[in-house]
Amino acid sequence: MGQDASLELARRYAKAFNNVFAADLTLNDVENIAQAADYLALRRRTRFFLRLPVIDFSVKKQVLDLVCKRFSLPLSVEKIIDLLLIHKRSYLLHDVLYYLVELYYAHHAIETFTITSSHQLPQASIDVIKNFLARKTGSTVIYTNKIDQKLIAGIRLESKSFLWEYSIRKHLRRVRQLVI
Repeated sequence: MGQDASLELARRYAKAFNNVFAADLTLNDVENIAQAADYLALRRRTRFFLRLPVIDFSVKKQVLDLVCKRFSLPLSVEKIIDLLLIHKRSYLLHDVLYYLVELYYAHHAIETFTITSSHQLPQASIDVIKNFLARKTGSTVIYTNKIDQKLIAGIRLESKSFLWEYSIRKHLRRVRQLVI
């Protein structure tokens, strides 16, 4: 099965899950699901072993139960894991989890941003930025804060659909483009 077909299949599992269990999920549940998805995405070897048919169903189930316990995933997620195991598609789990998070955020008008600055920002400044982003997007904003000294006295706000940057680095890029 090709990568595009796998992603489409994962999306369908996530939509089916969403149709049945979306109302039961809390933001905290979804944050835990996102952490579990990130955890699995970084462990290519685990995803490889989930794909192998020679590994017994019960072994895969034990490993995925440990993931559920580690990230305090709701019982409904355990049900989708069981379904993936039964269908011999447990290798799709991290993509299914990512799509679950996407669907929840879209349904609840939540936008995730990375706020990158050249130095540590005080919480009051972050609150102003968060309110600015909420007004511009009309969404609830969840953010992660990152420091990148290459910005040179600036700030960059980025999500999947929004990018705003005000920095010396940006102005230097513009000058370089004008000169070239």
